[in-house]
Amino acid sequence: MSKKDFITLTMEDDSELQCATLGTFQAGEFEYIVLQPVMEAEGEVLVFRYSEDADGEPLLEEVDSEEEYQTVSSAFEDFVDRLLEN
Repeated sequence: MSKKDFITLTMEDDSELQCATLGTFQAGEFEYIVLQPVMEAEGEVLVFRYSEDADGEPLLEEVDSEEEYQTVSSAFEDFVDRLLEN
């Protein structure tokens, strides 16, 4: 993964949301990225399925099923536990 400290998300209403990259983790067959909106409530994070295009630019996809959500939730808890240990 190419390390980017910030990612700008374009929302459905075409507004932009600047997010800090907190890290990535593996869950099942996919990699996920954890983002924290810079100007939002403290503690709020967003988790997306993560990959990169041929130019190394991030590609983010929403978690789209309850089964995937359950897998990601468990792996996310482990990710947070590892962050708190450091």
